[in-house]
Amino acid sequence: MKKLLNLTRVLALCFGVFLATGAVAQQGNRPQGQGQMSMQDRNAQMLKDYKEQLNLTAEQETKIQAILTSAAEEQQALRNQNATRDELMEKRRALMTKSQTEIKAVLTPEQAKQFDTMVANQQQRMRNGQGQRPSRSN
Repeated sequence: MKKLLNLTRVLALCFGVFLATGAVAQQGNRPQGQGQMSMQDRNAQMLKDYKEQLNLTAEQETKIQAILTSAAEEQQALRNQNATRDELMEKRRALMTKSQTEIKAVLTPEQAKQFDTMVANQQQRMRNGQGQRPSRSN
């Protein structure tokens, strides 16, 4: 149980960092084209990865697109709040957990296991300082 709680916290932190990075790119603090994607581009890449790796159906893809869009909108609303850094981080963690739970609800049990593996791999890359996996070009 303790490991699950710790895993959830790590997932939340990674997702928060992931969303925060998108926020910086959207705010224009870094020029586009220098390794930063807009939130829309990031969501499109995530959806593409999910579609390829999880073999999503068209219905699943549509539902996950809506989840990602909603999360991006909620993230934007968080940026506009007057809150402390710790409060924002906690809200981002909650948003990430909510989004992951919603995505897993759309998936089959087998896809959910693969999704968990994808999230764990992302966490490992973040811990190793590698960040986002470079997109594949086919």
